[in-house]
Amino acid sequence: MFLLQRLRDLREDMDLYQKDIADYLHCSQVTYSRYELGTREIPLESLNALADFYTLVVHAVNDEY
Repeated sequence: MFLLQRLRDLREDMDLYQKDIADYLHCSQVTYSRYELGTREIPLESLNALADFYTLVVHAVNDEY
């Protein structure tokens, strides 16, 4: 759950909309919304793309590992 909240916080800290991130990931806003809500699993490729976008290491995004 921490990962999902962290992704939302990062997006909001940059004053971005879900649509902005969805466009970057080449998915729909609905799909990205489901990632943040936890109703759809985030593919590893998308998770890596998010880490690149936010210039983070995946471990920093999800400190549970």
